Amino acid sequence: MTAAHILDYLRDRVLLCDGGVGSRVQALSLDVERDYWGHENCTDILNLSRPDLVRELHRGYFAAGADMVETNSFGGSPVTLAEFGLEARAREINRLAATLAREAAAEVAGRAVADRLQRHARIDTRAPAEIDGLVHLA
Repeated sequence: MTAAHILDYLRDRVLLCDGGVGSRVQALSLDVERDYWGHENCTDILNLSRPDLVRELHRGYFAAGADMVETNSFGGSPVTLAEFGLEARAREINRLAATLAREAAAEVAGRAVADRLQRHARIDTRAPAEIDGLVHLA
C-alpha cells in the first residue's frame, strides 16, 4: 500500500493495525541468553537474534485480520539501545525491523507496514532514580 492508497482505504473503512509486539513477546518463553543475547527486555534485539520469530509475529497479526503492522522497533532509538550497549547498531536493527515486517506484508495482498520508533526521551531503566541531566529529545 502506498500512502495515497492508505488514504483511499481510510475514506471507505477503518484500517486495523497489529497489537503490541512487546506484549506478544512477553507472553513467549524466551531465553535471555539465547534469544535476547543477554539483553533482557530488549525486544528490538530479536530482529537480529530471532528474525524468524519477529516475522512470525507479523504473520500472526495479518492472519488475525490486521491491515497493517508496525515494525518491531519501538525501542530502536540510539538513546534507548544505549541502555544495552547497542546504540551503534540502531540503524542495522531498525532496517532489519522494517525488512521483516515488509516480508510478512508481501505475503498478504493489500497489507502495509508502519514505522514504530519511539520519538521521545527515555529514562535509563538501569538507574531510574538518577534523572539529573536528562535532555528532552523532540
